[in-house]
Amino acid sequence: MENDFDRILGNLLRFNSSFKLGIKKSDPFLKKTIKYVIGNQSSISFKKAKCFNRINGLIVKEPLLVFASQYLSKNYKVIMCERPLLPLAGSFKRMSWTFSEYNRLLEDLRRSGVNIQNSSQFDNDNISPFVVGAVQFFYLYRLFKKKIVNNDNIYFFNQNELAVNPSNAIMSLFDWINIDYSESDISHIVSSISGSNENKSPEEGVQHDLLYDKNYANEYFNSILNDDEIKYVKECEALICSGGEI
Repeated sequence: MENDFDRILGNLLRFNSSFKLGIKKSDPFLKKTIKYVIGNQSSISFKKAKCFNRINGLIVKEPLLVFASQYLSKNYKVIMCERPLLPLAGSFKRMSWTFSEYNRLLEDLRRSGVNIQNSSQFDNDNISPFVVGAVQFFYLYRLFKKKIVNNDNIYFFNQNELAVNPSNAIMSLFDWINIDYSESDISHIVSSISGSNENKSPEEGVQHDLLYDKNYANEYFNSILNDDEIKYVKECEALICSGGEI
């Protein structure tokens, strides 16, 4: 298992990897054509890094790698971007993401010694499967975090802090990575992630909407989740964080 993982990661770091096209049935014809000819966003970013930024290294950004962070941290610095559950659930629903890996990861975490009591406690036929998926992901992450919380090679980057106080959040991260920066560097980054004050929520189905104001990153769930979903998420979050069960 680790040999396969090391091989895949090694190929990424040597810029010797390929990506799926990421074509969805719901994609408009023009978008499908662009993905087929050029690639999706991940493959385009990878090609740009391969051609222009090799001297600066490579950042591998993949949500499910959080569960490999203990292993990765033996040789690499790992940044964990943490979001409160309500905004996370809003993103899952906005992007129509389910969490099909849940059962497989449950077994993997059990084998690694994580204590999992009631894995089906979040099932709810009256709640969007996308919202349930976000809760399942958050649940597994909280359980797994107990194994890595004191690891000096892992940095927990708080997205709520980024939304409320972006300058301090970015400077703290850069200090941990040991990257030199100036005030103008920070101002430029803050400006580049702010987007437009007129757009308080990202466009539905657009994974990385550069136009909306990131100050509202942890608030726009109110326009996506209904009242029952918000209540469900709050109840789940309280129980997960307290260590209880539904």
